[in-house]
Amino acid sequence: MKLKYKYMKIIITSVSAGAGHVRAANAMEAYLKEVHEVKHIDLMDYSTKWFKHIYADKYIDLINNHPKLWKALYNISDKPTSKEIYKIRRWMEYKLHNKFFTYLKEANPDVIVSTHFMPPEILIRFREKEKLNFKIHVVVTDFDVHYLWVHQMADHYFVAGENAKQKLIKYGIEAHKITISGIPIMPNFFIEQNKGFLFNKWNLHTDKKTILLMAGGAGVGELDIVADTILNNFNNIQVIALSGKNENLLNKLNNLSHKYGNRILPVGFTNEVHELMSISDLVVTKPGGLSTSECIYLKKPMVLINPIPGQEELNAETIENLGLGKLSLNLIKDLTLVINNLSQYHNNFEKLNIVDSLNIIRNFYG
Repeated sequence: MKLKYKYMKIIITSVSAGAGHVRAANAMEAYLKEVHEVKHIDLMDYSTKWFKHIYADKYIDLINNHPKLWKALYNISDKPTSKEIYKIRRWMEYKLHNKFFTYLKEANPDVIVSTHFMPPEILIRFREKEKLNFKIHVVVTDFDVHYLWVHQMADHYFVAGENAKQKLIKYGIEAHKITISGIPIMPNFFIEQNKGFLFNKWNLHTDKKTILLMAGGAGVGELDIVADTILNNFNNIQVIALSGKNENLLNKLNNLSHKYGNRILPVGFTNEVHELMSISDLVVTKPGGLSTSECIYLKKPMVLINPIPGQEELNAETIENLGLGKLSLNLIKDLTLVINNLSQYHNNFEKLNIVDSLNIIRNFYG
């Protein structure tokens, strides 16, 4: 399937419950804005305050402080629900987003792309009620597909790989409505970097192995402890530690500079992750769909830590099955294993048919 429009009005919807959905939407916007009129909207900006607080703000609290509860909710909801529960959920979500629907009537888009599972659900009802004809496209932002992403009336899906495609088909989505695009990452990851220039720019040693530590956009997790553990156990390693928007974490990482000098480079929120990843030998990260996709495209072996129960555990399983990284149960032991076998991991990347999401999605939209 390929859209035949040469110019379209496209709205991209995300939900700021975790950073990945927003980052995927930013990537889609960057892919399409050169040809089409594109606007990215966080649905939470059009929600009631109490719904935003519960749905988005409490999400991080739930996965950090009550992971077993989150996993139970994830598993319970990963299957078809009764029509009554579905109707109640859809009715409630619909009623809370009148501001969004008012905007859509004025904007009159040709296509609405969603990088979160909730917007398509309310958009389908809105389209039916108002008798409109915009297309609804869904971008799945993990390697697996949870049942909440399944919307029979959505017009098209973009998924990470064949396993996700087959799961959607099992749930009744027609194969011609599914494109294997990989998970969208920002265009700057597709640009070849001058590594010598970047080592100099970031004041890094060229004679040490470089490990990139990523905490996600919200800067969750005790990354300072991870950095301290690595630097204390490996003398021939330097660490780049990304704290995201977490200022407290950045301060803790900066304090490690007193102990380890320029073997650690603390970095706050940055749009230059592509530079730092390109000069790293391996990446220690949570197994989010976006961060692992960035690593895959740049062929960087991964040590995966602190997965969110459910979706990130499944992402980690996919990465391990492909031989591209290892889910860590013992950080130092697993890092040693990956460092000593970097050539084998690189061979696994070379054997993999790495999907170019930038060109696949751009070609789809003409």
